[in-house]
Amino acid sequence: MKRTIVFIFALAFLSCNAVNVKNVRLESTPLISKGIGWILVTVSWVRLKSDSSYASEDVGFTRRKDTFEVAGRAKKYKSPDAGVWFRVTSADASGWIHESSVKLYDSKERVLRAKEVLQ
Repeated sequence: MKRTIVFIFALAFLSCNAVNVKNVRLESTPLISKGIGWILVTVSWVRLKSDSSYASEDVGFTRRKDTFEVAGRAKKYKSPDAGVWFRVTSADASGWIHESSVKLYDSKERVLRAKEVLQ
């Protein structure tokens, strides 16, 4: 009995050590059934880029009030490309658009309602 108590205290003492906890901020992930979302272009016109970078080649353009289902996204941390980039496909081309030119919605119905009231 005495050995068991000593063993429990020794195990408790040895198992307690400094834990190095790091703060990990995870990006929110959309539900699998809903997809990433839909975007509404909010600027007069914007270039579609071949990659998620301002320095990449232009592959097309889109205008204000155009809507797209988002096919992918990338987050960049270094300037000048910092921010979220959305990959979209149109009838003319597919490319990447920076978050500064669009507004993200979680459903097609919401993006269409927002398009109606955008001036």
